[in-house]
Amino acid sequence: MLNLQLQIPGSNIGQYSIRFPQSKQISELIEWIYDNFNKFFKLQNKNKINIYNYGNGQNYRYSNQLLSSCLKNNDILKLGEVQSEKELHFYLEYQSFITEIIIEDDITIQELMEFAYCTFDISNDIKLDFIYENFNLSNQNIKKKLAEFNIQNNGKIKIVPHKIIDNNLINIQILFRDTGSSIKQQFFKSDILAKIIQAAIQYLGLNQNMAALSVIYKGRYYNNDKTTLSEMKLVEDDIIEIKISYCGGQSYFEIKD
Repeated sequence: MLNLQLQIPGSNIGQYSIRFPQSKQISELIEWIYDNFNKFFKLQNKNKINIYNYGNGQNYRYSNQLLSSCLKNNDILKLGEVQSEKELHFYLEYQSFITEIIIEDDITIQELMEFAYCTFDISNDIKLDFIYENFNLSNQNIKKKLAEFNIQNNGKIKIVPHKIIDNNLINIQILFRDTGSSIKQQFFKSDILAKIIQAAIQYLGLNQNMAALSVIYKGRYYNNDKTTLSEMKLVEDDIIEIKISYCGGQSYFEIKD
């Protein structure tokens, strides 16, 4: 759970204190802000809301980026509206996956990178190159905006990992300590631990906002859900143990790293 301070334009109150789950996405935070503070915003489109984080000097727009990857406890967030910019339509290609992107061209290279890591579930320790027409955006100042590089509508930005990502399928047995039951499912070795956690939550019929699970492999607890199965050195028919560390009727939960 993150404690956050919001600075709202047009409000006569200096700051609003809120608590919000760090497992949520930027888009969910923006939707919550818009629903609760919409009287302070002139625009009808919540996608125009911009969040400026005083802590790291970054701007964040409506995306599926996890709060845990960009916000810290007690961060001060200044909310604003983007009044004018050019809409940019292009494609992100990663291996055999292509995602259509429609976004304003004031997005920075860094924001595009963070968006890609979340969208394609890529582990943060895998370095990526972002190639547009043989031009490597990753080698530029990542604080620069896409508008400065003349990215054309309907263009394609290809994402190339620096190391080979293992897309082999393996069968994993998920053992639930609390119930004694187990399931077996297939995962890619490039999948991150969050995929196994999500499968466990679905099997147990839990609300992901009301439960926290511990992951144990060969006696070791894993807290970083961005770790890939390949990095954990999982092999065919390995066993992952799941333990419910918290399950209650509250809307929010905390997980200790």
